[in-house]
Order: sequence, then structure tokens, then C-alpha cells
Amino acid sequence: MSSRPGSHIDWILWELLAISDTESLPIFHRFATQLDEETPCTQDVVGAFLASVRGCARFGEQPPPIPEGVTHDRKAWAVVGSILFWWMKDADPGGANKNIALGWKTLSDELPFCFPDIHQKVNESQWLNNEHSINLATIFPEQVRPLLETALRNRKSLTSLFRHGGSADERVVQTVIRTLEEIGNEGSILVLEGLTEDPAFGKLAVQAIHAIRRQ
Repeated sequence: MSSRPGSHIDWILWELLAISDTESLPIFHRFATQLDEETPCTQDVVGAFLASVRGCARFGEQPPPIPEGVTHDRKAWAVVGSILFWWMKDADPGGANKNIALGWKTLSDELPFCFPDIHQKVNESQWLNNEHSINLATIFPEQVRPLLETALRNRKSLTSLFRHGGSADERVVQTVIRTLEEIGNEGSILVLEGLTEDPAFGKLAVQAIHAIRRQ
């Protein structure tokens, strides 16, 4: 809980999670809500976020509140945290489904350009967490697919909470294409076809189209 907890905070939080109790909840709340935007190590910050959301779900009754008056990207991370909280909680499937649906609606209606960077950062930040790895596209394919299709249509407008991300990081669009290769449908093919001549992403797009058609 120091002001500067240092590096490898993701490893520390995963170790804490294994031996934690309700007294650890303020720590998990902190790292689920206070993501360091200036960090050079996004994997540490996002790994800490994922461990902390799991800690909040284990010991809390409600997810950390979604703050008002913050940037779209910070709000989007909070919404994803809420979605994961209710998915992990799974105490009341009816209520959880309602909360999860509200979260995805918020992302789709208000924050679609924020989600692709979050998806990419979550995917690359779980090397410490093989046992409890999270793949949003596998868990929520019907919700993720349209957001990723929107991302490809607007690939030059994608945003990020961090200094280097969104449209500035080709890995974000690459992750979008590879994910659609796994969960895409005929509608996804129409979107991917718009990238087949792109010098940066054309080869991946063609590969994804072929994979979808083989499904």
C-alpha cells in the first residue's frame, strides 16, 4: 500500500491472492482502480488489475464503482473490471447476467474505441496467470465480435489509457484480426475484406478470412 510499490506488483498480488482474506480487500480495490497510465510496464499494471479484480470478487459484494468525470479509457477499464467481477462472482446468475449485459452495452454504446486496446493488453499480460487466464473473446464472443468489427472499421481512431497503445500500436489491430480469426462469422469477413490490400495488416486479414470460411 506504499505510494510507490515498485516493480513486479502483478507477481506480488497473485502471491497475495493465494493467502489473502477480507483484510486484503483495500489492496485489491486500489490496484483494480488505480492503473498507472505512465508506466513503461503495462503488463505489470494490467496483471495487477486482473489479480485485483479477482480479489475484489472473492471478498467484496460489489465491484469498485465506475468513476464519474474520468477519461473514456479509464472508464472503459472500470467497466471491464465490473464485467469480470460479476463473471468471477457468479453468485447470482440472474443478477450477474444483468450486470454483465449492462457493462457490454456501455462499452458498445459509449466506449467502442477504447475496448480493442484493453483486449490486447489483457491478452499479453497473463504470463503469470496460466491457471486462471482470462480470454474475453472466448468467454463473451457475441459481445466482443461486434466491438472488434467496429475497431477495424475505425482502426485509426483507437484509444488507450497508456502512452503507447490504441492506433499507435500495430499489435492492437493485429490482436483484433487474430481474435476475429477465432470468433468471426460471415459479417466479420465483410469487415476483414476491407483490409486485404493494407500493407500492414493485409496478410493477417486474408489468413483470418480463410480460417473463418473453414469453420
